[in-house]
Amino acid sequence: MMGRHLLRRRSESGQAAVESAIVFPGMIFMLLGILQLTMMQQARLMTEFAAYQAARAGIVNSLRKADMVLAAEMALIPTRPSIPYSDSLLGSLGLGGLPDDLLKIAEQALIVHKVLNPLSKSFFDKEVISVDILNPTKADFNGKDEIEFDATQDGFAVRRQSQLTIRLTYFFPLRIPFANWLLFESWLAAQGGIKLVGWDPAHPKINYGSGPLSVGIEWPADVRLAMELQGNKTPNCYNGISSGTMTRLAIWAATGNFYFPLVTTHTMRMQSNPFNTDGLLDSPPDCSGG
Repeated sequence: MMGRHLLRRRSESGQAAVESAIVFPGMIFMLLGILQLTMMQQARLMTEFAAYQAARAGIVNSLRKADMVLAAEMALIPTRPSIPYSDSLLGSLGLGGLPDDLLKIAEQALIVHKVLNPLSKSFFDKEVISVDILNPTKADFNGKDEIEFDATQDGFAVRRQSQLTIRLTYFFPLRIPFANWLLFESWLAAQGGIKLVGWDPAHPKINYGSGPLSVGIEWPADVRLAMELQGNKTPNCYNGISSGTMTRLAIWAATGNFYFPLVTTHTMRMQSNPFNTDGLLDSPPDCSGG
């Protein structure tokens, strides 16, 4: 009886070990995904706040774009990894002599502003944190140097000219292993109008057909990437991400560096006269074509 009991316990122990070996990797992947999605949600909320801060800086500073970008960079510091720095670097950025609490904030923002943004512009054709002014446009000035922010004339056109609308783009770094690739690949495929299927995340298949005739075909990674980028060749006027930027994001992802573009807009009535400065669009973006 004792031997039979020990044999049963060993069998149950072996079964539990097998079940754990099957379930444990899935639990790890699920936890990694939840952690990455939580970080993305925080970044999304902070991007909304940064757009508000950028718009607020613009309405009181005559649409000065540099002020708007810096305000957005300061707001997004909590979402970024800490950047190592040296005293010589801080001195070159004009941060010498600041109190410690202000120094920690200022050094991160200015390193993004003066180091990362120029590097990102040369590679992605867009800064890590960028602000585009969608309204007012150059056409609204119509030969004038400025627009009255408190114009009382009736009509939507006049009221629109006194409102600042900006689009904030933030290339959020995905830093959680496995989850970063899975989320980026899913987003890139969705942007290209491609449906990925299959149970193995490491070998996604592209779905063809519908209903009983649908079939999933696994293509090599480089072929799948080319198909996704082909579907993304027409820029989306809503998010302002060009096909060139899409391609560069995908190339950068191939090196193990994943950046997810978070894009939002904000509108605020101006509190000072906007001047005809650089950075304005010729006309509002036309999204009628999708």
